[in-house]
Amino acid sequence: MISKFINRFFFSFLFNSVRLLTYSLKKTKIRSQDTVAVINSVAHNPEGRLLAWKFVQDNYEKLYHRYPYSVINILYFVLCQKCLL
Repeated sequence: MISKFINRFFFSFLFNSVRLLTYSLKKTKIRSQDTVAVINSVAHNPEGRLLAWKFVQDNYEKLYHRYPYSVINILYFVLCQKCLL
């Protein structure tokens, strides 16, 4: 019973994280100034860190073009979350 709940919660978390990361690049869904905060929020979770890292890798050009001075912060948030946990 509890494992069913944990599995449902985990898959819900993953689905919502992927959706949030995808929406973070759509200005009609999430304000562009909040993109870094969305990536950081997802990366705070150990499972989310892998999703965030994959997202940054797949969308690096867009992120760099949109946030040329903040891309290093994005990388720091994703890669250094393990240090902060």
